[in-house]
Amino acid sequence: MLQKHFKNIDLDSPDATMIHRQIIKTNPYLYHWYKKQYLKYKEMIAEQQHGVHIELGTGGGFIKDVLPFVTSSSLLYDDVKNGFADVHLDAEKLDIEDVSVDSFFLLDTFHHIKHPSLFLSEAGRCLKKNGLLLMIEPANTRFSRFVYKRFHHESFDETVSTWDNLTEGHLSSANGALGYIVFERDYARFKEEFPDLCLTSIRRHTFLNYIISGGLSYEPLFPASGRVADCIIKTAYTIEATLTPMMGVLGTYMDIYIQKA
Repeated sequence: MLQKHFKNIDLDSPDATMIHRQIIKTNPYLYHWYKKQYLKYKEMIAEQQHGVHIELGTGGGFIKDVLPFVTSSSLLYDDVKNGFADVHLDAEKLDIEDVSVDSFFLLDTFHHIKHPSLFLSEAGRCLKKNGLLLMIEPANTRFSRFVYKRFHHESFDETVSTWDNLTEGHLSSANGALGYIVFERDYARFKEEFPDLCLTSIRRHTFLNYIISGGLSYEPLFPASGRVADCIIKTAYTIEATLTPMMGVLGTYMDIYIQKA
């Protein structure tokens, strides 16, 4: 049975980052899933590790443990003060020089940005020629809609006409379907407004593992320690590998790869 974590937590309080990091670090299923996403980014920038690489919206993650050369950032000054991020950055108004960044990485961050057009414009301004952008976002599939609309604390509405999210709160306000809306449903608009940002691929993934982990909202479905957890993780990934052709229906996440022309 799913049991909620920290039912009364204020997602927009400075303490949320600390609590989320505690959950990620102590939940082997979630920790392994996060690490797998960081390794995708590591592979993507393997040939240019001496460049400028920035994670936007680090939150409770641990990217520095996997990629110590990446600059982690947060919208919250408290996250920098408390050592959860290297620098303060606002994705909609990046305090970064033009054509100076080799890559950006966003894990579960894009759908929290209130004005995604401003971010995409800023990303295009800051990225070097052939610079890379990897965003890992909730996918819009038959299974993911069932999960996100019934068990997730964030909104998931694939039908809204606007890209902007004008509700209050930096973390509590979100639309999990934003990645789908911008890069799939409204791809023609994206391509027209940002011709220098080329969408190279979208890859759907994660059927069992994130669900088993309980995410940041629920306790894991199985014991979260020892060999049992290791065995469950390996088994779940083996099952997912066999179901790769079905991720268009079953995937709960997707990788969005963009390169600056």
